[in-house]
Amino acid sequence: MRLPVILKPNVGERGNGVRLIHTLEDMVSYAANESEFLIQEYIDYPLELGILYSRMPSEQMGIVSSITEKEFLRVKGDGVSTVGELLQSTPRNNIYYPLVVSEYTERLAIVPALEEDFIVHRIGNHIKGTRFIDANKHITTGEGGAIFTNSKIIYNKCKNLRNLNFGNNNRFNHEELGWNYRFTNMQAALGLNQLKRINQIV
Repeated sequence: MRLPVILKPNVGERGNGVRLIHTLEDMVSYAANESEFLIQEYIDYPLELGILYSRMPSEQMGIVSSITEKEFLRVKGDGVSTVGELLQSTPRNNIYYPLVVSEYTERLAIVPALEEDFIVHRIGNHIKGTRFIDANKHITTGEGGAIFTNSKIIYNKCKNLRNLNFGNNNRFNHEELGWNYRFTNMQAALGLNQLKRINQIV
């Protein structure tokens, strides 16, 4: 594992004590104040996700029941103002101004370009200004959704469920229970327009 790394308390809460460490000297200083801590690889990606996975002891496979997108603390540049000034210009970001002064002092004087989406730091915690966004429905139709499959069996199953599972030979001889899962025209129109933006959304 190479520097920088993330250090965090073994027992933490909402990001308290989480630090991005760039040098061995900083690591030694951190260790002097934390008796038990974890070391994690730092991955510098523009996006961080929280995934809730659970599995019962009797099950071979678990399920992913929730996905949360973490939007890091950021400011929109105007080509004139510093990061510090931009943070203080909005009520929400101003709350985290003292944090940035304390932990990211060198970034306060940076002047982001006009319309630049400047990320102040990349640690995804509530206490550090990160927004937690429901990412379960990146492509939405308001309610419901679309299923894509290359399996004819799954396709036919879904096709039947979208209606009342009418019989193939006798229409009113329902071979299985159907739930009438169908979009309204408005939902379908919304879904089709979302698909046009799929490369931007996903």
